[in-house]
Amino acid sequence: MKLIKLISVFLFLLLPLQVMVLAYAEMALCQLCISEVQTQGLGGATEEYIVLTNSTANDYDMSGHTVRYITAGGTPNTKTITLMGTIPPYASTAFVSESLKTANPNLGQLPAGLALADSGGSLQLLKNGQPIDQVGWGTASASFREGTAAPTHERGWSLVRKQNVDGIFQDTGDNSNDFEPVAHACGGVSLNEIQPLLIDPDGQDLTQSVELLKTSEAAGEQDCPLVINNIPVKIAAGDIGFDAGLAVIDTVIDDSSLVIPLTLHSDATNSLQFMPRNALGGVILPGAVFTQPVLVSGQTYAKFSTGFKATYQPTIGSANQLRTTPLVLADTASTEAAECSEDIVLNELLPNPIGEDSSQEWVEFANMTDQPVLLTGCVLQIGGSQYMLGPDQFINSNQFLVLGSFSDGVSVRTLSLKNSGVNTASLGHVNNNGSFEPLQTVQYSDAPEGQAWARFEDGWRWIVPTPSVENTVTAQSTDTDLPPTEFPAPAAPDASPSGDTTIPAVVTDPVISITELLPNPAAPGTDDADEFVELYNSTDQPINLTNYKLQSGNNYTYSYTINAITLLGHQYTTFYSRDSGLVLANSSGRVSLSDPAGNVVAETEQYDTAAEGQAWALISGVWQWTVTPTPGAENIASIPLLAASTKSKTAKTTTKAAAKPKTATTAATKTTAVKSVKTAASADRQVYEDPAATPAAIHTSILAAIGVATLLYAGYEYRYDAVNTIRRFRRYRELRRAARPQSSGR
Repeated sequence: MKLIKLISVFLFLLLPLQVMVLAYAEMALCQLCISEVQTQGLGGATEEYIVLTNSTANDYDMSGHTVRYITAGGTPNTKTITLMGTIPPYASTAFVSESLKTANPNLGQLPAGLALADSGGSLQLLKNGQPIDQVGWGTASASFREGTAAPTHERGWSLVRKQNVDGIFQDTGDNSNDFEPVAHACGGVSLNEIQPLLIDPDGQDLTQSVELLKTSEAAGEQDCPLVINNIPVKIAAGDIGFDAGLAVIDTVIDDSSLVIPLTLHSDATNSLQFMPRNALGGVILPGAVFTQPVLVSGQTYAKFSTGFKATYQPTIGSANQLRTTPLVLADTASTEAAECSEDIVLNELLPNPIGEDSSQEWVEFANMTDQPVLLTGCVLQIGGSQYMLGPDQFINSNQFLVLGSFSDGVSVRTLSLKNSGVNTASLGHVNNNGSFEPLQTVQYSDAPEGQAWARFEDGWRWIVPTPSVENTVTAQSTDTDLPPTEFPAPAAPDASPSGDTTIPAVVTDPVISITELLPNPAAPGTDDADEFVELYNSTDQPINLTNYKLQSGNNYTYSYTINAITLLGHQYTTFYSRDSGLVLANSSGRVSLSDPAGNVVAETEQYDTAAEGQAWALISGVWQWTVTPTPGAENIASIPLLAASTKSKTAKTTTKAAAKPKTATTAATKTTAVKSVKTAASADRQVYEDPAATPAAIHTSILAAIGVATLLYAGYEYRYDAVNTIRRFRRYRELRRAARPQSSGR
């Protein structure tokens, strides 16, 4: 028990000292340390830099110091950085790659051949050949990192050593704990629309502004440096904000820290360039120069899927829309055509041209009035496909417009008409809830080669094609009995264009349509159970879908026959993969719906790569990706954001090849002040770190002192026990001596 007591006292005395030593090691500062690393920038993998910081209150002499790079495989690069001169207290020096040198002429340059791999590697800071600091990231070799490797970083970010509230750099001997990815100013932000004009077409004043598109990881806590026509300004962090989406900027901060109106040239080109700086070393990280051309009254310059374009439909603060001509035509009194005027009719179709059908099919529209009519808002729906008419298209009075391809101002689609079976073409518009409303529906059956399906006052018939002119009956026309084939609303269930009762009565699109697909469900959903196809009944009447067939895949490899389902008017129904067995590929695909007779009555547009959690949806007559799937409900247009980084479950695994050598020349270094260190207790303390980053052992003299103190304390604590023990020992000896003569006498 006494021994246990002694050990307890020893440990009790030793524990506070251990805690103090560990705490001191936790706050340890390398006098000169690696404080920031970037392996790739917004402009590419060649935008790299290294920042070193003097963490002491004194000038630091860098003589004899070098920096070297070690690959993830543990091979040191022979291209090292030789440090020279001194660094002032609490200041940094940076070395940049050749691609960043132009914007940073006063900073040091990384030597040619020194390329930092994005996926993993290490940097060592050496003094007289001995490592005093090192950082490894990603797949860095265990022999050349401290503890666990730091994470890699994405473009627009860098690896930065953590600091406490007093500005002291953290050095716990664990790279994953000491370094973190930090977004640069302007990170996750891009230009989306520019409005430089001062007056609109009606003579009203305009406020010059730019619209920014932000990802969910936008660096909203930092002012964003921007150069506008060679004048440096900043966009205030509060104006950028943290939430993903759009931000409208009409004021900036000038070089005197004053808030001023955004100033753009209204009658000349404008150049804009983001110019963020890194976290510590004063490295300028310029983005690409963006040039906005001269605009005319009523235009803005906005971003679309095919790039920036001038548009006559300004949408600052909302989704961009392309209009290539002024909204109001010179000959038109108003824009009432936004919902597609009933004065426009389908007049002629050529489904089966002689020879090759591709790109030779067309439809003809006719203007039945004495005034020009805009086609804005008009939609041609054929089967399951919808063709948007461009906002700049119009038809002059009593004229015809023949189209074989359709452009909404962003993309061009070639018309496709079917030759056999019962087919439906409808002209109409998309209402506010996203549903197609037909104004005119036309049906035809089994198109003869080389003949057009044409409209006459007494009905429709096959004729020799008459594009762009009045329809004319010729000797080749074969129809004498004209069944009802045109309807002001969806075709009646018993309508048959030929009058032949052998042709099955079908209810064809636009009555029933495919409105949404989810090819790549987000976790915890799975492809096997949670992929879905959504159908919608656009009529007021119920439709029996029994024996209708859904097919998926580019070649419709997968099939599912619907069993005993009636879809009520204006109702959605959803078929999940766990029930239907349909497979929606992540890389590319489409879906069709066929009636019991095998006629395709609805068909989606083909999609490309499906991002995780995004739905391929029919919204306002256009197939598009949305980040808000709505199975069994009205579709919601939530446009996928650019800097959002979604990953398909079929994404290929890639590895980055070794970085290519980069040419560079050595240059002088520039020092830049960093946050002051208020605690100077460690200012003169030099910490050397070995490659294995093992904790420093307690010096033997300290242990000896602790041992002596413990023994002295134990002697004082147990002095009475010791005295009693000595007395008992003496008494025992006296008794033994007294007993010896008696024993000898026997």
